[in-house]
Order: sequence, then structure tokens, then C-alpha cells
Amino acid sequence: MGKSKDNDIYNLSGVDPVREVSKYLDKKGRIKAGSKKKDKALRSICMHHVITKKGRQKAKIHNAGDGNCQCDICRDKFKANFYTDKEYQDAYDKIKPQISQAKMMAAAVGAD
Repeated sequence: MGKSKDNDIYNLSGVDPVREVSKYLDKKGRIKAGSKKKDKALRSICMHHVITKKGRQKAKIHNAGDGNCQCDICRDKFKANFYTDKEYQDAYDKIKPQISQAKMMAAAVGAD
């Protein structure tokens, strides 16, 4: 018995992420796509919403305490309130060198 290959799991152009993730949820609301690789790819594009049977979008988050929310699908935790300007600037200052390097590399290889 051969392995099944998911060759197009990262080709997400023209895909609605909410619909795509909703297709692979089990009855408990967890992602079950058939392979760990595809599960991981779907978790990475999770928009924390699902499409209901009536075709509407519904948020799948709950209060995780201490001012955080958690997605029931991908288990990501994030702050419930908006970030202040100072918090945003502090976070941006930490990743600015990586962004600058990525822009330089993209231009160097012609992927800009």
C-alpha cells in the first residue's frame, strides 16, 4: 500500500480560507484532513470562523481568561483587546530586521 501524497496543500491561491477549513472539521470542531501535513497547513490559514450549515460565518473563539481568546479550531491564543501604539511599536521593532532582510532577498531573486 503506497503513501497518498498531498502535492497541492500549500497551493492556496483563490481559496476561501474559512470554507476550506470548515470542510475538514469533525463533529467536535477539530481539523481532521487525513494527514498531519495537511492538518498543519489548514491550522496555519485558520481565520477562527466556520461556515455553518445555513451558509453563515460563525466565530469559533472562547474566553481563555487573563484577557486572551482562544480559537476552538486551531487552538491559537491571542489578546482580546486592541494593542496600544506602544505595544505595536515594541513588537514591530523586534521583527523589523527580518522584514528588511526578506524584502532585500525578494528583490535579489526577482520575487518582488
